[in-house]
Amino acid sequence: TAASAPGSGGAAAAAAAAAAAASSSAPARGADGASHAAPSRRSSHSDALLSQGIALTHRVARHSPGALSGRLLEALSKMWLRLDLDARARLEAQIPVQRLCDVKTLIECLILRARRENHDVGALLILIPVLSVRSAVDFSFVREFFALEVAYKFPLETRRAIVERFLESFGHEKASLQRLLVFCRGLVLPVLSAAFKLGQGPELVNEDIVRLFVKQILERSEEEVNQFPDELRTELLKMVTLLIRHLRPSLTHYRKELIKFAWDHLKRDECPSKRWAYVNVCHFISAYDAPDKIILQVYVALLRAFQPESRAVLRQALDVLMPALPTRQWGNEPSPYPIWVRYTKKIIVEEGHTLPHLAHICESILRHERLFYPSRAQFVSQIVNSLIRIGSQTQNAAENRRL
Repeated sequence: TAASAPGSGGAAAAAAAAAAAASSSAPARGADGASHAAPSRRSSHSDALLSQGIALTHRVARHSPGALSGRLLEALSKMWLRLDLDARARLEAQIPVQRLCDVKTLIECLILRARRENHDVGALLILIPVLSVRSAVDFSFVREFFALEVAYKFPLETRRAIVERFLESFGHEKASLQRLLVFCRGLVLPVLSAAFKLGQGPELVNEDIVRLFVKQILERSEEEVNQFPDELRTELLKMVTLLIRHLRPSLTHYRKELIKFAWDHLKRDECPSKRWAYVNVCHFISAYDAPDKIILQVYVALLRAFQPESRAVLRQALDVLMPALPTRQWGNEPSPYPIWVRYTKKIIVEEGHTLPHLAHICESILRHERLFYPSRAQFVSQIVNSLIRIGSQTQNAAENRRL
């Protein structure tokens, strides 16, 4: 009853005492990084005390957020630092469900604290490890908190500090690549996307952030970037693409670094980061001037890439690149048809023997029919002859039959 009364000093003191006692009995990480349990004769008592302390703290914090300060906040922080989430996830089958629920309740307390102290970036960063935990307990509310509340409602200075802290992390030799991955995917990208939607992009990503971004990301050598896991490279490419789309004037002086960063990824074997590198290069071509040779090389490569697992990303890249093709000056050509139209026909005739490849090219033409309409005579015979192959066979995908 006392815990449910807002502003109750007695409840806060009781919660602080319970949480402090619970944190002192919480399992700690040893030198080997594993969680070590308390002696068996004390384990049941410690578990009960831990659950009660966390539950009481959460109840008090919900009704009186100001209670999360002083001894209570110190006890929560100690308890959180002593938890080894990775070890708990690995040993989840051996951990009672109640203990997993205690961890979830503790995280909810930390979110209440971060919501109240929305100027404190550290209160957000301590929640980053939760994003990488795979557990039967649903921790998706942390990702939603980052994407819906932090990204849209937290002060601009806090969101700018989040991006700055992420970029600075690349300069630390001991920075965990897995942590950088979830940091970028779960917090930085939502913050940037929301800022651009709200029209706050130039305020959030100021000149200092741009210079730090170029130094820590774009100017890295190819050997350094190769050490990153492919998932992290993919998230970085998404981040670079987002900045090109919305901060084109601010990045004009760094065009060389931008195209080099993406082109290095295009030289890799087939992988998700290579597909997103195509999206990045297409946005670069749409935003800045690029040599005709590079534009044609990218366009032909996108038409030739038809793997089902990369179809959605390649479609996105083509949707960005193709509207920019007619605006280019292709020089004095003897043919009445643009060179990109001739290359499209050549690929259909020479390489459109497999059904997925043929469907990929026809879909690209259909999605941009206005671009190809003046040159429709070049494709009528090939498309008519392909209709039976694309839509009549029963084993064809529904997508192809609709096409």
